[in-house]
Amino acid sequence: MLLDGSVPVKYGLRLNSEMKYWDLKKHLSDLCSLEPDQMLICELSNSQIRLILPNELRIKPSTACELYAYELPKIDSVLRSRAGSELGINIEKGLKDIQRNQGTW
Repeated sequence: MLLDGSVPVKYGLRLNSEMKYWDLKKHLSDLCSLEPDQMLICELSNSQIRLILPNELRIKPSTACELYAYELPKIDSVLRSRAGSELGINIEKGLKDIQRNQGTW
């Protein structure tokens, strides 16, 4: 789901089972022109985020059949320096946008 509200695009990728979710983001980046650090990879269940998948985790074949990538807002350097974790800020902002736009798909 892109921040501009455009229609999501479905991609199918074949990945090695040794790859991590960061590798998935890099492959998606080549297809959709988003930076990997602007993506949030999630598992959904009943239209709710069930699990946010961390970059360093290996891709699980059992759950990798249908994952969702959301665009996260860019963070300026001032905000980044004040916060404890860039990932935490991205997730917080991204989830607010996802929840706000949840009924628009």
